[in-house]
Amino acid sequence: MTTLRKRWWVSRVVISLILLLAAVGVSRYEHVTPDVLRMVLLIGVGVFAIGLVIDLTTVPAPDWEVVSARSVHPAGQDPGLNRNVRMLENHLTSRMVEPVLQHRLSVLTLGRLSELGLQRGDPGVDERLGPTLCEVLDSGPRQLGRGTLEECIRRIEELSP
Repeated sequence: MTTLRKRWWVSRVVISLILLLAAVGVSRYEHVTPDVLRMVLLIGVGVFAIGLVIDLTTVPAPDWEVVSARSVHPAGQDPGLNRNVRMLENHLTSRMVEPVLQHRLSVLTLGRLSELGLQRGDPGVDERLGPTLCEVLDSGPRQLGRGTLEECIRRIEELSP
């Protein structure tokens, strides 16, 4: 035990004894028979609990440096691609049906069509998109399989002038 720990241990015992003697003195003055064992336990637990709180609150703050903010994705990687990959992985492993992936496929399709100067209702556009992609875009939220997703992504990528 270090001398500092020994000093705190001794001072807590001394404080406990002083409080015990004071409590016995007050009980004698009031003409009451003290239950010494219970008083010792009560005062001891109280003093040591307060000592524990003091010990825990007087610990110096840790001395470490905070790392500055770093990029979430490694250098050289496309954050949009990473987001799309996470969305695909989440959809394929999810037990719940969410419209997020179908909405993203719709946004990608409309973006690709607008680059070509086309819109969804134009003649021949549905033939270029294919029946699978059209069904996914027009239907409500549902769980899409890997093959359906590959077909939809391939159709979107193949849209060209």
